[in-house]
Amino acid sequence: MNQLSPFKFENKTVSVVMDDAGSPWFNANEICNVLGYVNPWKAVADHIDAEDLTKREVLGNGGKQMANHINESGLYALIFGSTKPEAKRFKRWVTSEVLPSSRKTGGDQRPGFLGSKLLEKFARQRGLPHLNRHQQRVVNQKANSMGRELAETCRDYLLWELAGHTQSGGEHGPDYVHDWDVQGVVHYAAPEEVMAFAYARRMARMQAHLEALQG
Repeated sequence: MNQLSPFKFENKTVSVVMDDAGSPWFNANEICNVLGYVNPWKAVADHIDAEDLTKREVLGNGGKQMANHINESGLYALIFGSTKPEAKRFKRWVTSEVLPSSRKTGGDQRPGFLGSKLLEKFARQRGLPHLNRHQQRVVNQKANSMGRELAETCRDYLLWELAGHTQSGGEHGPDYVHDWDVQGVVHYAAPEEVMAFAYARRMARMQAHLEALQG
C-alpha cells in the first residue's frame, strides 16, 4: 500500500491510497464531503457496489481507524449520483489532475479507464436492433426529454441497452425487438446512466486509439 500526499479540491482534502496493483482508492467520506452528500453512509449504500468498496486504515484525531475507501468505479458512481454543481467541476479536476498524478506516482501505466462492469459490457460488440416507427418515436421522446446536450448520447445508450435485451441468452437476434423491450429500457434509463455510458464509450475509444498507436 502506498499513501500519496493528499490532494486539495477547493480547500477540501482528497486522500488517495494506491494498492499493490497500482490502482487508486479514495476515502469515501472525503469524496462525499466534496460532492455535497449530507449522509456519507447512505450515499455509499445507495451508489457503491460491494466490489468497489473496502476498508482501509487511516490516521485520524483518535489515532488509527478503519474507513471506507472506494475505487475508481465507485468514485464515478458517487460523481454521477450527485446533483450538486461542484460534481461536474470535481469530475474534470480528478480526471485531469488526480488520476494522472496517482498513476505516475503509483507506477500504474494503464490509461484512466472506468474500471466497472459498464465498460466491460460496452466493450462487447453487439448488433443494434431495428425499431419500427412507433418504437423510434418512444426512444426519441425519452432522448429529447434529457435535453439537447444528452439527446444523441441517450439514443445511442437506449439502442445499446435494447441490443443487450434482445440478445439475452442468444435466443433471438437484434432484429427482433418488442414494444415491452423498448418500454422497459426507456422507463429505467436515467441521466446518470447515460452520462456513465458516454464516459465509458469515450474511454473505450481512447483505449483502442492507444492500442493502435502501440502497434
